[in-house]
Amino acid sequence: MIAKKELAELELEIEQKSKLNEDFSLGLVFNSNPADQNGILTNSQDSSNSLKINKYRLYLASASPRRLQLLEQIGLMPDEIVPANIDENPISGESVNKMTERLAKAKAEKIANGVADGFVMAADTAIEIGGKSLGKASSPEDVLQMISKLSGKKHRVYTSVVLLKVTNGTVEKCAQKTSKTTIALKSLTPAELKEYVVSGLGIGREGGFNMQTQLEAFVKSVSGSYSGVIGLPLYETYSLLTGLGFW
Repeated sequence: MIAKKELAELELEIEQKSKLNEDFSLGLVFNSNPADQNGILTNSQDSSNSLKINKYRLYLASASPRRLQLLEQIGLMPDEIVPANIDENPISGESVNKMTERLAKAKAEKIANGVADGFVMAADTAIEIGGKSLGKASSPEDVLQMISKLSGKKHRVYTSVVLLKVTNGTVEKCAQKTSKTTIALKSLTPAELKEYVVSGLGIGREGGFNMQTQLEAFVKSVSGSYSGVIGLPLYETYSLLTGLGFW
């Protein structure tokens, strides 16, 4: 284990790396495409031939660069990105998968209140081990504690996606799908754990778990949706879009 005093000494290094990591993540999403004055890339501004022309307006209730990048993989760019700020505290006795379903729907419904016509998409991800959600890591100490719990064990990642069709300001249709992915993580050595904590890449992630880092080298197996672990299960998402007639 890493002593807390060691973590304190590494705070500065993490802070210095965090800005580089943020710039890199945004670069993956936006590349060199033009963006508006707020830095939000819209469907009309993208020049990629791989993107489909939306039949309806799509509102994404998430500011996650990873979800935006995943949507782009299936040729889709939201017309508007409108993060939904809601109370994400769990309800006593609520299972983790039911929690993700409730929160994803709450996010979508909140944004739908301000939409006249179009589709609203929202998602929620949680990591479960021992029947409980680990929540998001907000500090190096959180990452250390959470990844230590996952080390050498299997855990489950739930991501629920909701799609609402809004017509004349009223939700006409609602569909939802949830992916469940089981991940087996090897037992991390103190050096491996320290390297990951120091990277700062686990901060802000569910369970401190960031698959798109050196941590993936320690994953023994993934059973389920890989894209669901990143934040948006593409099979389920595509099925929702097709089922509600978005395409």
